[in-house]
Amino acid sequence: MDFNKEPVTQEEKFGKFIMDLQDESTAKQAVFQLELMENSGFAEAAVALGQYYKDTDAKKATRHFTIAANADNAEGYWGLAILTEHNTTPDPDNEQDQKWISYCRKAAELGCADARNELGHIYSRMGHVLPATYWYMLASFFDRPDAGYSLEQMAKQWFFDGKPEDTLEGVEGFDIVQQRAASSALELTCGNDDPDIMQDLIRLSMLGDPMASLMLGQVYENVHDYSSAIKYYDEGIQSKDPQAMRCYADLLMMGNGVEKNEGQAISLYKEAAAHGDRTSMYVLGQYENFVIEDPYMAAYWYGMSAARGFEAGRSKLRTLCEERKKS
Repeated sequence: MDFNKEPVTQEEKFGKFIMDLQDESTAKQAVFQLELMENSGFAEAAVALGQYYKDTDAKKATRHFTIAANADNAEGYWGLAILTEHNTTPDPDNEQDQKWISYCRKAAELGCADARNELGHIYSRMGHVLPATYWYMLASFFDRPDAGYSLEQMAKQWFFDGKPEDTLEGVEGFDIVQQRAASSALELTCGNDDPDIMQDLIRLSMLGDPMASLMLGQVYENVHDYSSAIKYYDEGIQSKDPQAMRCYADLLMMGNGVEKNEGQAISLYKEAAAHGDRTSMYVLGQYENFVIEDPYMAAYWYGMSAARGFEAGRSKLRTLCEERKKS
C-alpha cells in the first residue's frame, strides 16, 4: 500500500484529507483543505467538516451541514436534524419539533438510512403504523438491522391487536401506492404468504414503486429464483433505486443466476453509491483497498460510508490511518 503516492483526483485528495483529519498534528491543515473543497461545491467536504465539529462547536457544525443541505445532500439535512432540539414524542404545535421532522423527512427522501429509521420511530410514536412501516422497511434495505427489528415488533403488535385504523392525518407526502406497499410489507413480515400479497406487490412494481420491486426481488432471491429476482431488481434499477443496483451487483460479483462480471458489478456499485447507498460505498472501499491497493480511494469510499453511519466503514478508515502512521 503506497501512502506516499501523490493524490491526483478530487476523490483521492478527499481521501487523503479525511485521513489527515484523524491525526491531531495534521487536522488543522486538513480542515483548511476541506474548506477549499467545500467552497468549490464539494458537498461531502461540508459533511465531513460538520461531523468534525458537531460535538465541539455546534455553530460551526450547523454552518457546514447547512452548506451541504443547500446542495441537496442527505447527510447535510440529517446533520441539521441531529443538531435540532426536539421532543422525543413530537408536538405538532412545537416549531422546533416541526423543523426536526422536516429535516428528517428531507434527509430520508434523499436516501439517509438514519433519517429513514428515525422517521419510522416518529410515526410509530404518533400511532401512524403504515408510514412507520414504510420508513422502517426502507431503512432496513440500507442495512439498518435495528429498523428491521422495529418493523418485526410492530408487525407482531399489528398481528395480535388487529389491523390498525390509520387515518394518516397530518402525514405529508404519503400516497396510496406507499400505503399499499407498507401494508404488504407488514403482511410479509407477519409471515402471511397469501398469493394476493405477491400480486399486489407486482401491481405496485408495475406502477413504479421501488420498494415493491425490491421486496419482490429479495423474495425471489431468497428461494434462489434468480431470473425472477433479476427481473425485479432491473425494474428497480430503471427507477434509479440504489438498493436494487447493489443487489444486482452482488449477483454479478458472485455469479449467482447470471454470468459473473466484476467490471459490471463495480459500475453498478458506483452508481448505487452515487445515489447514497452506503453498503456499496463500503464494498468499493474494500475493492480499492485489497484489489486496486489505492489507499486514498479506499479512504474516500470508507469515509463516504462512515459519513452515513456505516460502522464498518469507520473501522476500516481507522485501520487505514493506523497503517499509514506505521508506514
